[in-house]
Amino acid sequence: TFLSSAGHAITANGDVANARGAELDSTYTKVDAITATGAGTWTCPTGVTSVEILTVAGGGGGGDPGDKAGGAGGGGGVVHNSSYTVVPSVVYDITVGAGGAFGTGGSPGGANGSDSVFNVNAEGSGATVTAIGGGGGGEKGEAGSDGGSGGGEGSAQSPDTPGEATQGDSGGGTGYGNDGGNGLYSGGGNMGGGGGGAGGVGADAASNDAGDGGAGRYFGTFASYGVSGYFAGGGGGGAMSNNSYAGAGGSGGGGAGTYEDTAGTGTANTGGGGGSCGDVGTAAAGGTGVVLIAYEQEKPGTSSIAFDGTGDYLQDGTDAPAFEFGSGEFT
Repeated sequence: TFLSSAGHAITANGDVANARGAELDSTYTKVDAITATGAGTWTCPTGVTSVEILTVAGGGGGGDPGDKAGGAGGGGGVVHNSSYTVVPSVVYDITVGAGGAFGTGGSPGGANGSDSVFNVNAEGSGATVTAIGGGGGGEKGEAGSDGGSGGGEGSAQSPDTPGEATQGDSGGGTGYGNDGGNGLYSGGGNMGGGGGGAGGVGADAASNDAGDGGAGRYFGTFASYGVSGYFAGGGGGGAMSNNSYAGAGGSGGGGAGTYEDTAGTGTANTGGGGGSCGDVGTAAAGGTGVVLIAYEQEKPGTSSIAFDGTGDYLQDGTDAPAFEFGSGEFT
């Protein structure tokens, strides 16, 4: 018998054994993911006074190609707080940024992504963390927009005007963002620049090659999120010729560029930039952002029961409703 309360007893049957686990006295890392765009909240659990936070803004949308090729959207800005002081039971206001819309004929430049914010109203410790939305890609002949990471320039002769990264450190965390790449006009070779990513600049277009999106950035604590832990890759530039010349999306959710098809949308909850296209294709929107919060929780108890899988089971000595566990998890 290992539990007795108010006349109820739960008995372990069979050849079960008490087994002390090597890590039963340690802690484990729990991650809370805020994925829905717009306003949300997070309530700090009892006993938690420090958290690791990854705040990722929405990625920029790809630019409309016009009659040439468009630049790609930049990845959303990223802010990483490795140790952020929190107060138990305080409700923290959060905003998750949407991805920017792709450019169309009426609004040809790709739209910037929206900001993501942790601790909007400076509750508890008072530090607000802001990740800036990625820059939209430029239409044909136009600059990419500035943003968390900059948007790629549309195919153009001159001047070279990719979007610049505007993400800086915020709320005690380290900010990440990079510039977009230049577009190219060279006779029949019209190519869009790649969007910047959290881990690298967007590539410049070259003869017969649109610019690839800048690489995203890896965060090991959050390896189960994003694209295997990578976030905010830039979109790939559009090509005004064969699809094989279109830019690849950057690691971390950047959408691929294309020629005649619909470009790749930035992956949801990564902040990836949207890809662009050539004159007979369709550009794509940026990916939504995310706010991830990691903290340590204690494992319960100092011992456990080992079941060998043959004839071992738990038995409640009564059928009392108090021991109907239902369908939820329990410890």
